[in-house]
Parts: sequence; C-alpha cells; structure tokens
Amino acid sequence: MFATFGNKEALFVKAMDRFTGGVTSHLDATLAEGIARDSIEQILLESVSMFTAAERPGLCFVTQAPLTAPDVSEATKQFVARKRGVVELDLRKWLDPAFQEGELPVDLSTASLARFYVVMIQGIALQAHHGGTRDELLAVVDVAMAKWPSKVSL
Repeated sequence: MFATFGNKEALFVKAMDRFTGGVTSHLDATLAEGIARDSIEQILLESVSMFTAAERPGLCFVTQAPLTAPDVSEATKQFVARKRGVVELDLRKWLDPAFQEGELPVDLSTASLARFYVVMIQGIALQAHHGGTRDELLAVVDVAMAKWPSKVSL
C-alpha cells in the first residue's frame, strides 16, 4: 500500500480528496434543486441520516480527521482545513444569489449563515458519534430551521 501512496499521510490525503469530491458533488446537486431554506433543510436531514446510520455512526472523515499526532505535517493540517472550508464556501456561493433575489433579509451576512449551517452539520456528526440518536438530531434540525432568517427581520 505504501508503495502506491508513499506513506499514511499521503494515503489520507488521497482518501480525503476522494471523499470530499463525492460530498461536494452531492451538495451541489442538492443546492441546485430548490429554494435556499428547503435545500439547507434537506442537507441537514441527510446529515442526520448519514451520521446515524448503523454502519457509520457519527463518523465524518472531514469533521473528525485525526490530526493531533505529532507526525502530521502542517501541510496536511492546512489541506484538511481547506477541505472543511469547501462546504462553507459552497453554501455561501449558493446563498449569495438567494440573497440577491430577495429570498433572504437585506441585513443578512451570507458568510455567517453559511458558517452557522456548516457548524450544524459538524455538530450533528459529533453528537451522533457520541451517542446522539436520529430522533434527537432531527429535533435539532427542527430548531436550526426555525432559526432560518425571515425577510422581515433576523
């Protein structure tokens, strides 16, 4: 295996690239399907489903990347940080037109809204990893969506 990939770190980087490529494609397809609120809700619901699945309880390759070992290079740490940021950037790129089309309040920061929902996704993964159930996390999605900004006020 190391003859093909070089070392554990190089294998990790290749695996992360492959995983995030699939996630990004799925995210883009989901966001293209409807209005902003409905798409974000769908992403959160799918996150609950994915992270609470019996074969993968709470495991998120991007959120819980093992980067605390002393032998992990700074380049790999930065690589993972960029990968984590891709989802936030994708959400923001997609929220900006929704904002411009009047779907969101004029005083809203799409960067903050994107970050909020990325934190929700990461939190869902973490909670599932530590025993959060599907029903508990679906209730959290309900609360998160209740916080969706109306055009009247934040």
